[in-house]
Amino acid sequence: MSRTRARTSATPARLVSNDSHGIGIDLATAFRHLATPLVDTYPPHLRARIEELDRWLGPAVNHGAGAAAGSAPARETLLEAFEQLDARLARSRHLLGDELTEADIRLWVTLVRYDVGPNAYRAINPGLHVYPHLWSYARALYRIPAFRDTTDFAAFSRAGAALPDWTAPADR
Repeated sequence: MSRTRARTSATPARLVSNDSHGIGIDLATAFRHLATPLVDTYPPHLRARIEELDRWLGPAVNHGAGAAAGSAPARETLLEAFEQLDARLARSRHLLGDELTEADIRLWVTLVRYDVGPNAYRAINPGLHVYPHLWSYARALYRIPAFRDTTDFAAFSRAGAALPDWTAPADR
């Protein structure tokens, strides 16, 4: 079952957006003053790099993960992207350095679902664990309360999917 995230207005209650990309930016900019603790996931000095990264990650990973089990070109693109991400994360804590950004959040949504969703039956590859830096990065994100406390594996796991150990130590 697919869920569509939507943002609604408070008064009157009406649908404003169901674009996850736009909602993330809205939360990081228009509603930043409501964040606790105050974290800037879309800082002005990184916005161009976040958007550049998203132009690659969106099609290759975020949208590509769902297509990879049934499409050889999508699988090849996804696995190549995982290789590149693994190499990138060998050199930095997050995608764009030390700061957690919107790019990390967008990637997280796909990574946390990958081994229990699109790759639940290992039709794409053996799992995220074959990319040690990417897997450690994903587990490090999971250790952040805002990520861990809002992750409900039962809500998006396919029947019979083996849940990887998200609580294993992350070398980050």
